[in-house]
Parts: sequence; structure tokens; C-alpha cells
Amino acid sequence: MTEARIIDSWDAERAAHQVDEYRESLMSGRTLALAAQSHRSRYGYKPPVGHRQWAHTITTLGQMARQSDALAQIATHIVGKINLYGDDAQLCANVYSAAFEAVNAEYDDIVGRTGPEAGRWSQYHRRYSLYEIVSLHYWLILACKGATSSVDRPGWCLSVVADSIHLRIPHEVREGLGLD
Repeated sequence: MTEARIIDSWDAERAAHQVDEYRESLMSGRTLALAAQSHRSRYGYKPPVGHRQWAHTITTLGQMARQSDALAQIATHIVGKINLYGDDAQLCANVYSAAFEAVNAEYDDIVGRTGPEAGRWSQYHRRYSLYEIVSLHYWLILACKGATSSVDRPGWCLSVVADSIHLRIPHEVREGLGLD
């Protein structure tokens, strides 16, 4: 009985360590870069992406843009990188690599900057928050749903991080990924 508790305790510590590492990977953009790399590694001939899949991705990014100005800036960066005539793997790789570029470019609070009171440049530029990045990941999973060669659901680490920051997953994402 004691041995089982030690193993369970060790597993819990190991899982907590994995979640902490994953949280750091989220903030550095590593998770986006690895997802893009994973999609680029799919090999073999694939026909061009169907118009329905392409439209689903664009529509999902449009819904994401409605959530906040920060996510809208990322969505505009991604939309310009999606190739209508690429295959499914290229579509997903382009979505994730464009998201990586946007997240590393920092958030520019244009709405705040256009207010009546002038401020410093540094007041309106910041790194994306963990909340925004986790939300972005959920949206990107939905945007690439049907075009991946794996499961179209968030992993356990992403779910744990989302729960720990009390992320309110939008209804469209919950419904689209079957999380209800």
C-alpha cells in the first residue's frame, strides 16, 4: 500500500513538472513552432486542400478575431499566410508558423495608442499573455480540425494549463471540438 502512494506521488510530481515545462513552451512560442514542424513532416502526395476545409479555417480565424483585439492581430497575420492551393499539411503548418511569428512580434495595443492622451511606445507594446496564448491554441486546433493527421482535441497539458488560469473556452470552440 505504501509503495503505491510513493508511485502516485512521484507521478503527480512528474506531471506537475511536465505542465510547468509546457507552460514555459507556450510562453516562448515553442509549442507553435513544434506544431508547425510536425505538420511539415507529413510526407507523401496529398491533393490540394478542399475549398470547404480552407473556408472552415478562414471562418474559424474570423471567429477568433471577434474575441479580442490581441487575437484579431494574430488572425490577420495568419490569414495572409494560408495558401488556397496547398495541401492539408501545408495549411496547418502555415497556420501554426504564422501564429508563431505573430506571437513573437508582440502585441501592439493600437486602440490604446489612439486614445486622446499620448503615452510611451513601451506602454502599448507587450508580450502576449498566457491567457491569450492558451486561447489561441484552442482556436488553432479548431481551425485545423479535419486537416490534421492526428486527434483534433487539446492535449492534457493544455487542458490543465487552461483550467489553472480559468480560461473561458468560447462556445464555438467547445462545440466545434466536442468539449461539452
